[in-house]
Amino acid sequence: MASEGLLEEEAGEAAVGLRDGKLGAWPLEEILRVEPDGASLLVHRCGRTQGATPRDPKPFRSADPRPRRLTRHTIRLAGAAEAAELAHRVSAALLAAFPPRRLLCVINPRAGGLRGVQLFASRAQPVLEAAGAQLDVRVTCSPGDATRWVHDAPLDAFDGVAVVGGDGTLNEAIEGLTTRPDAKRACAKLAFAHLGGGTANAIMHNIAMECDEASDMVTAAFLAVHGQPRAVDAARAWATNGRSRPLVLSVMWGLISDIDQESEWLRCCCPWPCGCSRVEPYICLRVCCLRRYDAVIDYLPADAPPPPDEEFYGQAGNYPKSALLPADASSYPPPGWKRFEGSINLLFAGNAAWADPDFPMAPDARLSDGAISLIVTHGSGACGLLGMMLKLLEGEHTSEHQHVLAERVRAFRIAPARGAPSAIGIDGEYISRVVDADGVTTALPVEVVSYPATLRLFMGAQRAPAVEPIAMSRS
Repeated sequence: MASEGLLEEEAGEAAVGLRDGKLGAWPLEEILRVEPDGASLLVHRCGRTQGATPRDPKPFRSADPRPRRLTRHTIRLAGAAEAAELAHRVSAALLAAFPPRRLLCVINPRAGGLRGVQLFASRAQPVLEAAGAQLDVRVTCSPGDATRWVHDAPLDAFDGVAVVGGDGTLNEAIEGLTTRPDAKRACAKLAFAHLGGGTANAIMHNIAMECDEASDMVTAAFLAVHGQPRAVDAARAWATNGRSRPLVLSVMWGLISDIDQESEWLRCCCPWPCGCSRVEPYICLRVCCLRRYDAVIDYLPADAPPPPDEEFYGQAGNYPKSALLPADASSYPPPGWKRFEGSINLLFAGNAAWADPDFPMAPDARLSDGAISLIVTHGSGACGLLGMMLKLLEGEHTSEHQHVLAERVRAFRIAPARGAPSAIGIDGEYISRVVDADGVTTALPVEVVSYPATLRLFMGAQRAPAVEPIAMSRS
């Protein structure tokens, strides 16, 4: 007796699926490809694994973190004609809902402990190819390759860019898009998929959490082919040396950037036998041996009108300072701005909730909420900072800790004091510090402005439209 195959709309939700009588309903958005094989139907599917989901997840966590996996199922039907007919109907529905995408795939071979190419080939590429994606795969050899390839890519030849590497590699690719002469058109047409492979993979993780998905490369590849391109916020940062760069995730300074930057040399040791990451030993070190981070932070609250997005895209690679920013440092803070001055523990200014998969630094932030979430911790000693970090793990530090400043802002400026330690990090890359005539090293001031809905990311899977059910007879 053959199993029964149905293409139907499930009761209670607008999902269309195949049913083989054993695995239950399969939403059409999980199906990547179908093909007849005699009297059978071969179904390539990227569905969630079985398992329990959290009962009461925090709003900034995924409501369904079960990982996806690529599987192939054989459904036996009454005859070859029925298999061919069902394959034709399902393929037509898939083509209408999920046209095969053309993706420029940029791989940092140093990702994943020098396994970036292998990770892509074993985890992401099978999913992309099962969905019929056309791939132009390129492996970076030196810094700047990702920027150059995306900058020079024929716009009409691709639908998106998939990046294997850390947040810094993704930022390089985004910089290539935003420095094009046709940057505004390019940003409206091409979406990015972050497939992970770095140490933190913070952007991939934030996408997964907002889409109620698992944070892994297979799921990220699934979103690259069946996800919905969504407009997300970005920002532009200007340093006093005149350089401007885009950012998607965050600006950080102080304790958090010291931990990230100073632990770089431990990459060769990871993963450690104890299972901890490279940053955990440095968390203990820097909390026990606190440094003093003095700075002046000026910020414009988020209720101020956003600037024109033409500022973000610039003109032929030229990015004059935003009209929201004063012409010179002596004009800070201008009317409508607020100031925080003194010693801080850390600064995190983010477009999303998670600084990395462990720390929801800005639990109320979302990728498309139209503002930057500015988090500044100050006045805590080692014991108080440890208490704050325990609350941070549950996203409770912003409302329950007296030494945390949390504001939604349209723009801000951070000016570290002369001799203050730490470099300022922008999406995982650090701005060089300068040495003055007396030999004192200081981080350059940075000004940042938020631009809502200026980039696109492949986010949650879109629902496929309903099609007429087809009931297959038993053999």
